[in-house]
Amino acid sequence: MDESADGGAGEGEQERIRANSYLEQERTRAIAFRSRATFAHTFVWPQEIHVCGGLEAENLVRDFAALCGDEFELQTYGRFNKLVCSDVPLNPRSNYATVRPGDCVVAFNRNDIYAIRKEIEELTPYKCCVVYGNLPPETRASQAKMFNDPDSGYDILVASDAIGMGLNLNIRRVVFHSIYKSNGRQVVRLDHSSMKQIAGRAGRRSSPFKFGEVTTRTAEDLVHIKSALGKEIEPIPKAGLLPTVEHVESFAVALEEQEGRSIVLSEIVDKFAKLAKVRRDGEEPIPSASTC
Repeated sequence: MDESADGGAGEGEQERIRANSYLEQERTRAIAFRSRATFAHTFVWPQEIHVCGGLEAENLVRDFAALCGDEFELQTYGRFNKLVCSDVPLNPRSNYATVRPGDCVVAFNRNDIYAIRKEIEELTPYKCCVVYGNLPPETRASQAKMFNDPDSGYDILVASDAIGMGLNLNIRRVVFHSIYKSNGRQVVRLDHSSMKQIAGRAGRRSSPFKFGEVTTRTAEDLVHIKSALGKEIEPIPKAGLLPTVEHVESFAVALEEQEGRSIVLSEIVDKFAKLAKVRRDGEEPIPSASTC
């Protein structure tokens, strides 16, 4: 690599890097949730940014591109393998005695996950792999590898929605243990986007199955799954801006100078949330922390 006298990449090399840079942003549905954050890399300089996700975020991404003075191009792709929703729940007894190899039971509580594994291994001849978000990455990868291996002796997967976190899994059928999940404040029913995202892990193109299936443990939940899979996801109406550490640090310095005292982080964050606003084009910057 040619380098300039100051030790950095030369101008020609910088142009080559920029010309060959591609930045991929995943999970546009995360834009709509307070519990998850997607960083829009506005401070990098790639030639193209590929934003991968559902059409519910199209208008937001299109507007964001226009705001940055960039061109927007939409590419749509259909699902390669068919996804079939069962007409009946797993079984009338609402237990796991009838699971089959290739099934993935999805639950949203770690205690439930291990209880389901215990039930399956007691009621059936099958062994289970376990995947959830708090497992170390290497453990998740190891469990996924065992589940994908038809000769490992582990035919069933019990998992949280971590199955959508970068794991390629050979799932034949997704079985929802429940469609209710804690959002950190209360237990709520999964939105349509989340139901589709989880159900869509079944019968992926890379799996050996020609189509995917989805069902539930209870008949009541199956009604909602059928409804979600049969509807288009509503467009995301708005998105939030996540401040950087530098934003909060600058605000903290200004606030402490103004009030003449040391302020704890919780108070700084609380006041930042109450006072911060987006300065639009043409508006003057706000000099005082108390009026920001």
